[in-house]
Amino acid sequence: ASVVAIYIEGVVEGRELLNKLLELRRSGKYVVVLKAGRTPAGRRAAYTHTASMVGEWEVYAGALKQVGAVVVDNVKELADVSLALSLQRPPKGRRLAILTNAGGFSVMVSDLAQANGLEITSLPSEYIGRLERLKSEGKIPLVSVTSNPIDLSGSADSAAFEEAYRIVSEAGVFDIHLLMPFHVPPLMDESVVARLANIARSSNATVVGCDGGNTEWSIAMRTLMINNGIPAYREVEDAIKVLTLISRVYNPSKQSFPSFEIRANKASKPIRRPVLLELMEKYGIPVAIEEVVYGEEEAVEAAERIGYPVAMKIASEKIAHKTDVGGVLVGVAGRHQVVESFRKLAWVAERLGVRDDGIAVQQMVSGLELIVGSKIDEVFGPVVTVGLGGILTEVVRDFITFIAPVGEDEVGEMLRSLRLARLLEGFRGLPPVNKERLREIIASFSRIAFENPSITQIEINPLMVCGEKIAAVDVRGWQSEAQRLR
Repeated sequence: ASVVAIYIEGVVEGRELLNKLLELRRSGKYVVVLKAGRTPAGRRAAYTHTASMVGEWEVYAGALKQVGAVVVDNVKELADVSLALSLQRPPKGRRLAILTNAGGFSVMVSDLAQANGLEITSLPSEYIGRLERLKSEGKIPLVSVTSNPIDLSGSADSAAFEEAYRIVSEAGVFDIHLLMPFHVPPLMDESVVARLANIARSSNATVVGCDGGNTEWSIAMRTLMINNGIPAYREVEDAIKVLTLISRVYNPSKQSFPSFEIRANKASKPIRRPVLLELMEKYGIPVAIEEVVYGEEEAVEAAERIGYPVAMKIASEKIAHKTDVGGVLVGVAGRHQVVESFRKLAWVAERLGVRDDGIAVQQMVSGLELIVGSKIDEVFGPVVTVGLGGILTEVVRDFITFIAPVGEDEVGEMLRSLRLARLLEGFRGLPPVNKERLREIIASFSRIAFENPSITQIEINPLMVCGEKIAAVDVRGWQSEAQRLR
């Protein structure tokens, strides 16, 4: 079999499952998975944003993507995607050509495709010219629309559909061909299927068909397409859903996931800031310059050494979300503002019982805010999460989770999966991010929890990125004494 379809409710040995799925992918098989039991139970109050927003489902979804599986939402999608991958390979890209004889459907499918991230690429002018010549020669209807999506109208016969598809296929600029030769007897008969299948076999595109309705003729047309190697669907929505899912198939480079002994936690406590900073240095993660001070004059001297403007915040690791309690002040410039800011923060710290832990004076860093975090999942062990950071990270929820540790190529796939991916290319005055360096930093971070089993949560939020500059602004973590679980 070329496709393995799997239904999962729960797993005991998560990494063992993933290694089996990697073996299937290396053997040339595609894997389609339906995971049941998507509950938000893991989203309880937690020390880090990562532990709070990354629940059981997010871990499973990321892990399955990481091994190149297609994750579906229901049994129908399980069958639809399995059909497509049993007959066609996943597309190399998302450039979609639409060819039909029903104009309304071409517009509807075009809107739906673009809403799902597929691209309605223009047909090159040379090939539009060839289609126009077919019109003048009477080989396709004069009312045909020759730009993508291509609509031959209801007056097109099987021969016209074949002629038009040959030109679309020869253009070679599309990764996906969606063929919708809706039956219009007697012009469009079943012979069109064999004609289209012959062209499809010689193309480098992924080809999918659609014929709506549930009449005997419609069923027969879809059956003929499937028998000729073209997966076919009754509803255009189903066809687009399938194409969207298989266009996102990841080809994993990882050979296997290293084993990890999951332990039961006993006593837990926040990791002291000096220890966190030592970890960042050890793993090559740049950190914004900072000094912890305990008096006003000391704060002024630190700010002058770092350079104005500075950020000031409560230093204690006992306060998880400092912004929420008024424990962070930014853009502090000049001696007077430093003194006033110190007094405000000292008052907040006193009220919270952490005055003795001091106030941090930190270099101001601007750019795009990312979040990079790790936690220990009870099924898969250490995982790493990457996404849009800052105080709204749990609201925006633009993140992806992979099983740690990850390689730089896997980090690249994680970044491409985010809605914010385009921002990394530069946006409104922000220069393009050094993605090679960013991948290197995130891959290194992903090793921390794996190589230090007592760390149950660790997070950088935000990791500021701007051009060549990348710096961790806030780091927090949670450490446990551990005992053997299994």
